[in-house]
Amino acid sequence: MNLFIAMPLWSPAPSRMAYLRYALGTLILWGLLFSGALAQNATPEAVSEDSDDAIGLFINPDPTPVLLENTALTTSSLSTVPSPRTYFRIGYHARTSQADLTPAFYEAMAAALERDPSIQAALQAAGYPSDRIDALRAEDHVSLIRRMNQNEFDLVFCSALAFVEQKGDYRAIFQTYSANRRDSQSVSGVRRWGLAVVSRKHPILRGPGVNARFVRNARAAVVSNHSAAGYLYPMKALRSKFGAMPRDLIFCDSSDEVAKFVINGLVDIGLLDEKGLFDVAAQIPGRPAVEDLVSVEARAPALTDPVLLRTDLLRPKTELQPALFAGISTYCEERGNDPIKIVNIGGGIRVDSPLGIYEEVLEELRALEGDQP
Repeated sequence: MNLFIAMPLWSPAPSRMAYLRYALGTLILWGLLFSGALAQNATPEAVSEDSDDAIGLFINPDPTPVLLENTALTTSSLSTVPSPRTYFRIGYHARTSQADLTPAFYEAMAAALERDPSIQAALQAAGYPSDRIDALRAEDHVSLIRRMNQNEFDLVFCSALAFVEQKGDYRAIFQTYSANRRDSQSVSGVRRWGLAVVSRKHPILRGPGVNARFVRNARAAVVSNHSAAGYLYPMKALRSKFGAMPRDLIFCDSSDEVAKFVINGLVDIGLLDEKGLFDVAAQIPGRPAVEDLVSVEARAPALTDPVLLRTDLLRPKTELQPALFAGISTYCEERGNDPIKIVNIGGGIRVDSPLGIYEEVLEELRALEGDQP
């Protein structure tokens, strides 16, 4: 496009101000014409969306958002709690202190229950639109309690302390136990011995013996402060017998590790589940008797871990409880290695407390916290 500004062939002699006005008007006119030409050449028809020249220039005329697949941030990743009636959710925390209760154990359990016709019928009658059953792992004790507080799970395998600390709508319907752990059953629930032990080689046994001063100043290995048999109940036993509790604690996360710390003289005293002693003794050449390795200074029978069901799924509202008991029992028996069994709590339930027989765990926890310095 050829553009020019023509001066008149004849005009009176212009003043200096007239020349300035003329130059300014010319610049403005050129600017307007040039910007119009750019606008005409930059229309969508002039620029191909697929061409390299379109990069950074093409504007999608469709205001509909574009959803990208396989992105790290999606709508589903932002949701935290699924709909309570979408599918049945089993919550658990795979603690290293129970190495046989792995995520694979719970995932296989969920798959087995999902195929059970009795459970399918109970789920349908309870209002679930799907037969789907998922096992959802909590990363740790605190995470499990937080998710229970939100009622995220329908069925929960947890520790006794997790049950009494959570604020969700759950009731304990089963207890876990194992014949290999020398667990005992009674009307007050299934119990397992929690022990406080000292190595047979410890100098204290050749001197005054274990006393309140020794316990108070001892360096102690414990399973976890979230463990009933490996922390809470042995602490209770020490307090009852000696009127003192150790303050310097090392958390080992399993009874086996606590036993090794004690036997090798790395700590003064150990708090653990009785099974850990027998497991470690069996690994020593010659298999010495447990009594030759440690001196049991205090013991207390701790309630085993509960299995919880959401309160709105209890009988008589649904028939899930008997169907789940039969399904879980069959699954555990068919595995053969018998990591756990379950038992109905039955007559041990205290109707005056939503915690049932586990009310005593809460009482012991409060007493222990009240005694802490």
